[in-house]
Amino acid sequence: IGAGPTGALMSIALAKKGINVDLFALKSEEYLLERDRVYAITHSSRLLFKKLNLWQDLILLMNAFASLIDYFVIKINVNNRMKRYAQ
Repeated sequence: IGAGPTGALMSIALAKKGINVDLFALKSEEYLLERDRVYAITHSSRLLFKKLNLWQDLILLMNAFASLIDYFVIKINVNNRMKRYAQ
């Protein structure tokens, strides 16, 4: 399975079912660490994280970014372009 976000989630799901999984990255580790990427968590992704019992762990990790997230959400709300949804 590819080692990107989708492959990693699939690997977790399969491993929880007792299936052995190998992850493969076609790009070098150096390339993967140096590239700029942006990821978004959609509603369907959140549901999958919850089903895999990973959501609470992610919330804890995202708390480090809470002030940054609050800043952007508040700034966007001022322009009436986005509503903030509860967990």
